[in-house]
Amino acid sequence: MSRHNYSSSRTVGAEITGNRVLPKEAVLTKRWPMTPDRVADLLADLVFVMLMLLLFVWVGLWTFVD
Repeated sequence: MSRHNYSSSRTVGAEITGNRVLPKEAVLTKRWPMTPDRVADLLADLVFVMLMLLLFVWVGLWTFVD
């Protein structure tokens, strides 16, 4: 029985499209149009807004109780 080694034909983190092999970054940008920088900026903005809301709620409760 002959054994075939298929590991050389596989590319880790790639997707075969037609005759081309796309790298993992190209596959991610094809599926999700937002770049990692924009995602990081969006998350930073959301964290900032949540912290500001928490501060306003805390100050409001502090003045209400006091």
